[in-house]
Amino acid sequence: MEDQQCTNKVRVFHPAICLMLSIWAACWTISNGIWYFANTYKMLSTLGWKSFTLAISPAFWLWLTLVSASWYAPLSMIFLPWKMIKLTHSRSILALIIILVPVILTLIFGTEYWFPLKTDNGCIYIRMIPFL
Repeated sequence: MEDQQCTNKVRVFHPAICLMLSIWAACWTISNGIWYFANTYKMLSTLGWKSFTLAISPAFWLWLTLVSASWYAPLSMIFLPWKMIKLTHSRSILALIIILVPVILTLIFGTEYWFPLKTDNGCIYIRMIPFL
C-alpha cells in the first residue's frame, strides 16, 4: 500500500525554479518570434507583388509550418513547470527539456538555409528545396 503511494506521488518544482524556467522559455519565445516574423516580413517585402510565386515553393511551405515551430514550441513550455502533473521522468529531465528544446530549435531552424529566398549579386531566387 505504501509503495503505491510513493509511485503516485506528484512531484513539483519549487516556485523560484518554476519562475526561472518560465522566464527562460518566454525569452526564447519572444526572441524567436521576433526573428521569425521579421524574416517573414523581409521575405514578403523583398518580393513585393511577386509574393504569389511563393505558393509553388515547398521551401516556403516548410517555412510556414516547420520553421515556425521555433517560436511556438517554447510557448507551450512557459506554463509546463507550474503544472501539477504526475511526472514519468525526473524533474531534472523536465528542466533540461525546457532549457534545451528552444536552443536546439533555434540552432536547427535559425540558419539561412531554411529561408525560402536566396539573393546572389542582386538577383533574387526562390528556393524549391531548402539547403540548395
